Amino acid sequence: MSKYSKLLKSVYAVAACFTLLMLAASSYFHLSNPFAFLSTVYRYGVVGPRFSMAVASVIPIASAIAAFFLATGIFRLGSWVIALALSGSFAAAQLILLIQGRVAQCGCFGPAYDEEIGLLSFGRAVALLACAGIGFMIELHFSKNNRIHAEQQL
Repeated sequence: MSKYSKLLKSVYAVAACFTLLMLAASSYFHLSNPFAFLSTVYRYGVVGPRFSMAVASVIPIASAIAAFFLATGIFRLGSWVIALALSGSFAAAQLILLIQGRVAQCGCFGPAYDEEIGLLSFGRAVALLACAGIGFMIELHFSKNNRIHAEQQL
């Protein structure tokens, strides 16, 4: 195994651990108290009340699914796509509020990070987005190389 492959696997492991922990914590706290998360989504005011209810219902379940897939190694590419969509929505919602100058509690990652939206919470969402993007790209690289290697074996 080349140094390049070892480095990619190490970066992948760090990205996967960070993403897994953030999504698992988020889903656990949101599923254990769905009304608090629904209240947070309503306070963001980025989407209307009906869509807010759908968002507050889907995000915790999607987070749990992505965390489970990352932890088990099942459907890895799909889990990274889900993680990208979730982290992108977290970052986008916070960016909209920051630009508009509105105040709201973050709520993206559970009560441990229940703080007003600011540069720290936005940075955390962007870090999750970056880790999900890095994990997706490395997974794509390795899955492509594995297919090429399997085809060469035939």
